[in-house]
Amino acid sequence: MLHSKDNCYFMKNKTLMLCSKIERQANIFASELLIPDNIFNKYIGMSIEQISKAEYIPKELLKLKIDYIIKNF
Repeated sequence: MLHSKDNCYFMKNKTLMLCSKIERQANIFASELLIPDNIFNKYIGMSIEQISKAEYIPKELLKLKIDYIIKNF
C-alpha cells in the first residue's frame, strides 16, 4: 500500500538497494491490519510466546504491534 511502485524482489536481487525499511513498514502494516488493539486484554499476565501460540500469530508480529501501540499512546 505504501510502496505500490516499488518492487522489493527486483531491488534486492538486481540492485544494491536494501529493502529492510520497506519490509519493516510492511510488517508493521500487517500487524496493524491483522491484530486488533484489544487482543492483549484477553491475555493479561501472559508472555508474548504464550499469546503467539494461543492466537497462532508470529512473535515478531506481536512485538511490532506492541511497539506500535506504545509509540502511539
